[in-house]
Order: sequence, then C-alpha cells, then structure tokens
Amino acid sequence: MKKKLIKGILFAAILAPITTFAANMNDVTLEISPSSGGGGAWVQVLQDGLPVDGATVNGFETNANGRVFVYTLNDGASSVLFQAETPSGGTAERYAFISRQQ
Repeated sequence: MKKKLIKGILFAAILAPITTFAANMNDVTLEISPSSGGGGAWVQVLQDGLPVDGATVNGFETNANGRVFVYTLNDGASSVLFQAETPSGGTAERYAFISRQQ
C-alpha cells in the first residue's frame, strides 16, 4: 500500500511540471483594432506569439496572418466581447470598445 502511494506521488510530481509547461505553450491572445468608422474591428489571433490561420472569432475565420474583420451589429457605441478558438482547441476572449458607425 505504501509503495503504491509513493509511486502515485512521484508520478504526480513528475507530471505536474510537464502539464504546466504544455499549458503555457498554448497561450492564445487577441489583438483588437476597432475600425475608425465603427461597425467592427480587426482582430488578430496569436498562439505562442505566432499568427493562427483558421481560428474562429465570433463566427468569422482568420486568414494566414491570423487576422479577420469582425462585424458588429450594434447601432450605438458599446463594449463587444470577442471570443476566439484555434484549430487546436485553444481559446481566448477579450472585450473591446466599438464606436458608433459614422
């Protein structure tokens, strides 16, 4: 019984740093540039600092540069939640202020 407990603790101690390292390698970030004319924003999806081709942001798909223009349907100025998911399953979300359409 004691040997199994010690083996379990050793396994967990070895696995924990590997899991933490893997989680840090899947860092997904969003860079958002609201359009000066309103109506949406340019969003770039980065994973580990590199552009992500084929990520979805609020239903729109990024290009090879990790960028996509996301249209917003609000008539007034508001804070919009941008949600992204990469093809590998990584996710990120961020709010940005979108001005009223001119």
